[in-house]
Amino acid sequence: MEEGTKIIRGHSAKTKEEFRKVIEEKAWDTLLIRKPVHANEFVYTPAGTIHGIEGKLMMAEVQQSSDVTYRIYDYDRKDANGNMRELHIDQAIEVTNIPHIEPDVHPTVTMLEGNEVVEYVNEKYFSVTRYKIQNKIQINNPSYSLCLPLSGNGILHIDGKDYDIQAGIGFIITSHTKRYSIQGNIDLLVSVPK
Repeated sequence: MEEGTKIIRGHSAKTKEEFRKVIEEKAWDTLLIRKPVHANEFVYTPAGTIHGIEGKLMMAEVQQSSDVTYRIYDYDRKDANGNMRELHIDQAIEVTNIPHIEPDVHPTVTMLEGNEVVEYVNEKYFSVTRYKIQNKIQINNPSYSLCLPLSGNGILHIDGKDYDIQAGIGFIITSHTKRYSIQGNIDLLVSVPK
């Protein structure tokens, strides 16, 4: 992560009219809420929240598949033809939480088979859990799981077969598998849609 990297998460406008006015004035320092970001930090950004990144970092963004992005600001970047990229002010105003709603997130930490388990979010549509694995662990798979090893390496045991897993190489556990096990020294992020 580049030093000084910040995330944009939220805005200061109290009404849609104020939101539009500040955008038209390009008063980004007044409108956008910026916060420093730290290694291994979990940041929950619910739908309807203005968000972005300033700086460079590697991140795992868990989100519902969508081809919709509404931009209110694009750092004055230009496309390959030298044109400013399209902004979507009216659409963004319609879907943005105004005023900004700070999510109330309280991760729970438990131990499972000698491994630390951090449940970051367990919402109506998905859950995000981090498994800090040092001992062999059995994990239930209620639907399908999107898995991303954050650090370390290990072995995934599934349906009588073993697979090497390592940091940075994600994998999917399909809905046909109801339970799998992992052993090794690995930090694993698992998101499960409901």
